[in-house]
Amino acid sequence: TEDTWQDEKRFKVTTGALKELTGIKPFEAFFAKMPPRTKIAPHSDNLNYVLTSHLALELEEGKCSITVGNEEKYWKEGEMLILDTTFIHSTKNESNRPRYILVLRFWHPGLTEEERRAIHLSHAILARAAKGM
Repeated sequence: TEDTWQDEKRFKVTTGALKELTGIKPFEAFFAKMPPRTKIAPHSDNLNYVLTSHLALELEEGKCSITVGNEEKYWKEGEMLILDTTFIHSTKNESNRPRYILVLRFWHPGLTEEERRAIHLSHAILARAAKGM
């Protein structure tokens, strides 16, 4: 849920760095590993109220890319890409080693605070219903 960290003690450095961000506040953060020689098929997240960023942590440059719409970008270690995942996107890791990125998700800047609260509430209700509560 919003403003709740899972495994905060396990990821002290990352959690601390994210808490120090000014002017922006991710509502979700996680590490993503993509095994060598794999692809994620084109898809849309259908969430036009979210923007996603990828910070490349460890990968073989020139071998790991993301395509959004018709534009392909290669990750570079230490660089961040920001994308709108409502557009069709896919990824590939053509290297012989895993690709690691830090994924941050932010509310779309066009949302009002009231809209953010409403979306958050609807997600909480759906999560509770999925757990059978």
